[in-house]
Amino acid sequence: MRKLTVLVIFFLVAACLLCFCPVVVTAHYYLPHRFVGTAKVDGVWVPEGTEISAWVNGIKYAETTTLSLPNQQSWQFILDVPVDDVRTPDDVEGAMDGEIVVFKIKRIADWDYMVAHETAVFYFNGYTLVSLTTEVPPPATLEGQVHLQGRPAPPNSRWETPLRVTFLPVVTTEDVITDDEGRFTIDNIVPDTYNIRVKNSHTLSRLVTGVVFYAGATVVVDFGTLPEGDGNDDNVVDIDDVTLLATSFGKSSGQPGFIDNCDFTRDGVVDIDDVTLIALNFGTFGP
Repeated sequence: MRKLTVLVIFFLVAACLLCFCPVVVTAHYYLPHRFVGTAKVDGVWVPEGTEISAWVNGIKYAETTTLSLPNQQSWQFILDVPVDDVRTPDDVEGAMDGEIVVFKIKRIADWDYMVAHETAVFYFNGYTLVSLTTEVPPPATLEGQVHLQGRPAPPNSRWETPLRVTFLPVVTTEDVITDDEGRFTIDNIVPDTYNIRVKNSHTLSRLVTGVVFYAGATVVVDFGTLPEGDGNDDNVVDIDDVTLLATSFGKSSGQPGFIDNCDFTRDGVVDIDDVTLIALNFGTFGP
């Protein structure tokens, strides 16, 4: 009788716990699609550490890097592409059944993505082997133009000036010299979208944003006028530049005390024409 009483009490307590304690239910059906494979660029296995990413509808949902395979010359990667959670219709956390997955390969030495020729179809809890291939796109070319202050009308040798051309957001700098009309060319640019800044050692910089370079294309960019007066090359025209110019005022090229960076007009002498340019741009700065 006592055992029966204990069992009854036990079941009553268990029933109460089931009624009043929350039950956590885990949805096990939101499982990713796993892609396992290798990648080649120009017919050669990519090196270990190469970034591989998976994109759906222009959104990157997974990325990884290649790992070595024992006793093989290829490099393997594993990508788990998440599933979009149907319980949150206002948010997109991943892909849906039947959507196309695009793969991209990112070279270690550069910063561009190369789209693989192969794609795949996404499935819940899927597993797919892929062998990705692509080619390095042909480089692009920049044909740039700057305009200079205090010079005779071009063409003129005083328009031949050195420039630092910087490609952003990844900082890559090219040193060029313009021709007698302020034009310059840079080849072998990796296709991508850049912000490009140009500067001479005694001018303020100029920046052009969102310049798109397509594979094999030539892009023409006019950077506008480079303001003169930055004698100390800190990208601002201020009292420090005035002081520097004053120490060289009246001096000609080859004389002691002549400061080449204060000869803004490039006529071989620091004179009133250079003072006029520094006064014109005083208090301004470059991007």
